[in-house]
Amino acid sequence: MKKIKGKNNNDHILCVSERIPMPNLHKPGERVWHTGKHSFYYRPASGGEPVFLYSVERYSPSILSFFQKNGRLVCDEGTSVTHTMTLGQLYRANVHRYNCVMDKLFDQLAYQINYVIRYELEDPEPARKEKLVPLDRDELDAA
Repeated sequence: MKKIKGKNNNDHILCVSERIPMPNLHKPGERVWHTGKHSFYYRPASGGEPVFLYSVERYSPSILSFFQKNGRLVCDEGTSVTHTMTLGQLYRANVHRYNCVMDKLFDQLAYQINYVIRYELEDPEPARKEKLVPLDRDELDAA
């Protein structure tokens, strides 16, 4: 996982997994497939509202199992499951990269968290005030 600048190890990553069971129409009574998506949010340790990072439009059981194994269950509403992890836990759990879906997830999380910290959570810089220089009438007529 890429280094995240300006982070606190107690900042949280929320993973909301929406899963919809779909029966196997070709073989009734067989394994049930799931469809849905995963959405990720960033919540600073100082509190405040979670900030949306990004969404994975394709349901991945490996993402859900990673957050079940390493994170903490916050909410389970049947079709929507929310897990949370601190950034410190995420760095420690990232030692064993075991598939390409998780590699892409960790890289994208790092980029998005850096963007959110830099541009959305920091106080905007005060607007630079430019000096207004009055123009002479002679300069206006010449132009």
